[in-house]
Formats: sequence, C-alpha cells, structure tokens
Amino acid sequence: MPLQSIRPGARIVQRLDGIYHNLAQDYESLNRPIREVFNIADGIVYQSRFDRRLVRTFWGDPNEGAKETVIYNGADLKLFSKNGDKIGFNNIYNIVASALWRPHKRLNDLINGILFLSNEDVSLIILGEVEDRVIHKKIHYMGNIPPSELPKYYRSCFLLAHLAWIDHCPNSVVEALVTGLPVICTNNGGTKELVKDSGIVIQSEPEYDFKLCWLYQPPKVEPELIASAIKKILSNREIYLHDRNDLSIQECAKQYIKFFKEVLDT
Repeated sequence: MPLQSIRPGARIVQRLDGIYHNLAQDYESLNRPIREVFNIADGIVYQSRFDRRLVRTFWGDPNEGAKETVIYNGADLKLFSKNGDKIGFNNIYNIVASALWRPHKRLNDLINGILFLSNEDVSLIILGEVEDRVIHKKIHYMGNIPPSELPKYYRSCFLLAHLAWIDHCPNSVVEALVTGLPVICTNNGGTKELVKDSGIVIQSEPEYDFKLCWLYQPPKVEPELIASAIKKILSNREIYLHDRNDLSIQECAKQYIKFFKEVLDT
C-alpha cells in the first residue's frame, strides 16, 4: 500500500523481520521503502530480539514516540498437532530439515554432519527444492511439500536441524517446536530465541557483528559439532521436550491485538 493512500490520522504499525544487509544485493534500494515506513511508524513489531538489534544498529531509534515490541511467528496448534498421521520412513531416527534452500542455510554443512555421524539408524529428510543433491542412502529429498502436509513429516522425525547462519524467525522451527520436536540450530540470528531449552544451540562461529556482510558466504559449521549435538539428543531426548504453546498462532494473535491497543491508546 502506498504511504499516500493511508487514511489521514490512521496509526501505522510496521512488522519487521530484519532488513537487507547482504553486500551481494542492492541493499540500499531494497531497504528504502522499508525505512520510509520505519521513520513514520507509530509502532514497530520485530520478529525477534535479534531483528530489533539489527535494525537499531543500522538505522538508530524509530520515530519519536513509537512503541516497539517483539512478537515471534506462530503455528496453528490444530494443524501442527503432536498427534496424527505420519510418513512411513524406514530409519529409526529421522532428522528433518525444511527451508527455502539458499547458501546461508548451510544444507551442505548439515549433510556433512549427518554423514560424519557413524549411526546407520540416522537419516536426513530434506523438505524443499534442492538443486545440487548428494546421493547417499542416509539422505532423502522430498521436494516441496504443501503446508497442510508438513505436520506428517515433523511427526515422523526425531528432531529438526536448522543451521542457517543468520535467520530471523524461521517458520519451520516454530512449526517443529509446536509439533513437539527438539531443534538443533546455530548461535547467530533469531533462531536460538525460539529454541531456548527445546534443543541445542551449536556455538559454531563468532557472534555476528551487525555489519554489512556477504550473507551467502557463511562460515562453515564443523561436522563434529553437528554430530555431537545429534548424539546428545539421541541419548536423552526427553529433556528437550517441552510444551511450546507460547509459539501458537493463537498466542501470536493475542500479542498483536494487545500491541495494537497500546498503539491506539497513545
């Protein structure tokens, strides 16, 4: 919606899942319309605390008097139920990975970690289209899965691995946690805020310095670190299982309504 078409006197709330900071892109042009709204917004909703720090580092404070909050993405508790149909995979311990696969998601690092793990009962289930495939009996490519079918795959797996270098609030992680899966992630971006004690955060690289970066040239995650995290969950999965209704779409909606009221009351 063009800014000039907004009704005079209406309050503006902007939802931010980060900003462009990839040196491989024309980040200034891509950010321009986002920053125009940021500069006049009455309220800012960040998808993670990481996003709030990212935006404030690059752009400083929002519009004077603007309210700010962090609201994570949510998943439908009915759709992503812990109980329901499953896929009949052959292996005992299936690890699922789901993403729009780009270099900073580090799929190849995850595959190397799976292959490094000397456990024939472990396999990797990859959701989403992948151009360059590794042919191995432990690696299974499912292609694009309709959203309504995703819960079947999550319920059929032992954990979800999401090794993106810098991700803001990945829906696949939210969905997996609500479905009852532990998650393995790395230490940068907003993903670890979602995982908390429902999985393992791999300390795989130095903390991101909140500067422009070559996003698609991420640091490598050593296969030993990935294998070690998987082994920990394999040996004692119960300690990572928590009810994550805090990430339900219902709770997410309540937070938005509460924030909209706060903005209107100012």
